[in-house]
Amino acid sequence: MTPGRASLDVLRGRLRTQGRLVVAYSGGADSAFLAVVAVQALGTDRVLAVTAVSPSLAAAERADAAAFAAEHGIRHLEVSTEEMAKAAYRRNDGDRCYWCKDALLDALGPVAETEAGPDGPPVAIALGVNLDDLGDHRPGQRAAAERG
Repeated sequence: MTPGRASLDVLRGRLRTQGRLVVAYSGGADSAFLAVVAVQALGTDRVLAVTAVSPSLAAAERADAAAFAAEHGIRHLEVSTEEMAKAAYRRNDGDRCYWCKDALLDALGPVAETEAGPDGPPVAIALGVNLDDLGDHRPGQRAAAERG
């Protein structure tokens, strides 16, 4: 078995332990890959890809994300995020991505609760990330880590 294949099998196994999953889905390579593998591991009815919609999302990127999800049979939902309401985001400094991810997670929490239903087990929220990115200055990763 090749190392890439072994890693993919580990990822699928980890996803299967989640039961149901909300994937933070921008339509970029990381989140699209995660959404596809999650559907392979859990099935279409147990995965929901959620795209954050705000003035910072280009219309073409929004359309591409929706088209990719439809093409791959991925349940897809768009939610509005309010990062523009935060002065820290509007400053557009080196920590802007922290506030963007913070707003995204604010929006995904209620979606995960709805997916769980009143009596169901909690639904996990998953964020795609490249291993190479973990060594870089990634304030959004810090925001995600703070939320667990």
